[in-house]
Amino acid sequence: MVSEFVEQCGRAFRLQERAVPRAIVRGREVASDAIRDRRLVVLTGCGDSYAVAEYGAWLLLQEGINAVAVSAPDTQRVHLDDRCTVVGITASGRSLATIGAMQHARRQGALTVALTDNERGEIIKVVDTCWVTDSGVETYDIIPTAPTTAAMALLLGVMEQVNQERYEGDTELLREEMSRLFREAEGEGRQISELISPEQRAYFISEGPNFVAAQLGMMKMNEAALTQGIAIQREEFQHYGSLPTRRGDLAVLVTDSPASEGDMAFTRVLWESLGLKAFHLHVPETSGITTPHAQAIVNTVSLQSAVYYALRRFAPDMEWFRLPHAKAFKIY
Repeated sequence: MVSEFVEQCGRAFRLQERAVPRAIVRGREVASDAIRDRRLVVLTGCGDSYAVAEYGAWLLLQEGINAVAVSAPDTQRVHLDDRCTVVGITASGRSLATIGAMQHARRQGALTVALTDNERGEIIKVVDTCWVTDSGVETYDIIPTAPTTAAMALLLGVMEQVNQERYEGDTELLREEMSRLFREAEGEGRQISELISPEQRAYFISEGPNFVAAQLGMMKMNEAALTQGIAIQREEFQHYGSLPTRRGDLAVLVTDSPASEGDMAFTRVLWESLGLKAFHLHVPETSGITTPHAQAIVNTVSLQSAVYYALRRFAPDMEWFRLPHAKAFKIY
């Protein structure tokens, strides 16, 4: 018996076929002046939205725009003035920490932008302008998927305005062929789901923009409470001597495409030397997607798929992910 909660998670997951293309178009239409010629662009959010903030920072830094991703409370530790822009990311528009960050930024004279999926969210009331993805989800009280990748896609659409030559090919593929890309990513995720075990940890290893996909894979795993998910930088995984890997743990290496010989050698070390269940996730070259920033969106879908299908296998009657933190700390 599959619970309504799990069914809602599945419906939200499948919405990405339409939500990502729509968000790219919206990103092309918003005023990109908000992030051009600014002394500093600060991107902030909580949970999935913080990972999206890091994704946005990678995009801006690639184009020579001074940008940083910080947690919502840490915006108060950053020097802000009227030459700065602060982008607050919250799918539901109700994150109290992010709303507070935007109120602080506005008091400092910064231009404030809300990147949200909910045009009726509370954050709309405290910012100068808003970028709305409108993924079509029924509720935000689920394991979030479509609002997250839609936010990434909107940011990619904005950056196409900054560097059309770099991004237009990828945005067009995501806009026109997302159904195909979604099915392929879903298939990759199903393969990974077969390697997930509640008794063993899951490591998501990456670097650069694709580390955002790794972080989101970790969060989906932990939100589903299937096992402990850990996102870790590739170089840190190699050097961090106290990392408690155990034989049989899952390690998913998420890389840019095309894959290098070093990527394949790294994967061999994972299973031959460390005894881990290893999976190398990267977007096939045949997809035509060239930038790591666009590849990160597709790889995120794969990892979302992995956790969703593992959830259906191990906990199909799940009624709600763990509430104590949300209730105890009053995050909304």
